[in-house]
Amino acid sequence: MRHTVQLPQLGETSQAVVILRWLVEVGEEVSSDQPVAEVETDKVEVEVTATTSGILVERLVSIDDEVLPGTGLFIIEDGFGDE
Repeated sequence: MRHTVQLPQLGETSQAVVILRWLVEVGEEVSSDQPVAEVETDKVEVEVTATTSGILVERLVSIDDEVLPGTGLFIIEDGFGDE
């Protein structure tokens, strides 16, 4: 099953953040709560973590993109080895 991880609300107001860097490459395994990307808001860097374990199969945004809370950032495929 595929899970799209969205940018969470990082503060009290809806603010755009900038994608600074990717910490995991497409095709790599991730664990739930593992940092996958770093974003910047109000000059503060924040890590966005995986919401489930699996394989990072797609990035939906690029470095330097400005995104709002609720925007899909990346897709994780789980269920490997369940068949």
